[in-house]
Amino acid sequence: MVNLGDIAKATGFSKATVSRVLSGDPSFTENMMSLTFFPDVRALVEAGQDYSGFVSLGPAPLTRDNLEALHEALPHGVFIDINPAPTLFHSVRPDLQQTVIDAIYALRESGRERIAFIGGDGHVMGSHVFGQDPRTVAFDEWARLLAMPIEGLVRASGPFSVDNGRRQVDELVESLGEDLPDAILVAADSLAVGVLQALSARAIRVPDQVAVVSIDNLEVCQYTAPPLSSYAIKPSELAETALMLLSDSIVGRFTHKHHVLLSTQLVARQSFVPATAEPES
Repeated sequence: MVNLGDIAKATGFSKATVSRVLSGDPSFTENMMSLTFFPDVRALVEAGQDYSGFVSLGPAPLTRDNLEALHEALPHGVFIDINPAPTLFHSVRPDLQQTVIDAIYALRESGRERIAFIGGDGHVMGSHVFGQDPRTVAFDEWARLLAMPIEGLVRASGPFSVDNGRRQVDELVESLGEDLPDAILVAADSLAVGVLQALSARAIRVPDQVAVVSIDNLEVCQYTAPPLSSYAIKPSELAETALMLLSDSIVGRFTHKHHVLLSTQLVARQSFVPATAEPES
């Protein structure tokens, strides 16, 4: 979710500067090396004495031994997107579970009562294995709380890819026949692109017959047919919050680990327009 431009904006360095650091440019001036990329935990642990703290991006799997060695070498650290060791390090993540809840309510308030869900596999976080992705967990839980009819409407397995989104919707439609859902909530844009492709191939009109809403708001959402409504995650705010947490940790402001969840915001396009919004042009 966090790209080169987001790191540049959050740190105050130019994109060119960040690119040179991440590529290991040997000509880079020493006074700029406060921003340094390490390809793996072992390399960071070995260099730990030269740094005050670290920020880790993305969902790379880490063992408990990795995390404990990292904490011993660099006790001040912040993870973005994951929370692999809540007692050892700080973290910043998008609030995906609240996003799912927001999407359910937005769909229901627009008269879409029968909602299907398309997701992907669970994941490993630190020493814990999660059989279900948190977006799937949130959907299942709130569907039960709201007494929503979801039997046969949840597909959440396999990778977060276009092909898997297409495959799961094909299976969903085959199993339902003409009894289509009012809407499909998709866990990520990568899946949603395949969802839209599968519906189009079957001549199922979006949003007239089935509304589609997703999470991430990647650039591709503007170019799908129809343009995809998606909840925006702000990578720059994730990066900025992580750097603020790290700074406060290094100066000793915290006695406990802080775990920050950032909210998301729906960018309404043609695949789903809430009752209170107009689609983005």
